[in-house]
Amino acid sequence: MKDEKILNEEQLSDEELEQVSGGGARQVCGDNDLLKMLGCNHWDGTFGINVHYPDGVEIVRHGWSQVGIRMVADGDAIFGSSYYSLNGSPISRKAAFVHAMKQKGWSDSQIESFDWKGVKGAW
Repeated sequence: MKDEKILNEEQLSDEELEQVSGGGARQVCGDNDLLKMLGCNHWDGTFGINVHYPDGVEIVRHGWSQVGIRMVADGDAIFGSSYYSLNGSPISRKAAFVHAMKQKGWSDSQIESFDWKGVKGAW
């Protein structure tokens, strides 16, 4: 998987990771929608490429941390991608969503019937 290869090749320190601003706006918006639906910390403002984007990303990153996921991104607000890890191991975006849902008590049947095609951002 391309994302896992990037994560394995580009190891950043915790200090460097804190400087990363976020994935592409559409992907971060999709993450935010999920976090809101699950009752996690989320951004209530409007996401714009240059308006409020960094503030919103930090809130979304915190929301992910509430369900044990670490979200890191390449920092490109337009075309960037977020990368996810669980217990220090890289996982796919969908696996991060599934983990978050399970942490919030969703059953396997609820997860299976979720509208995955309606989620903003690339898988």
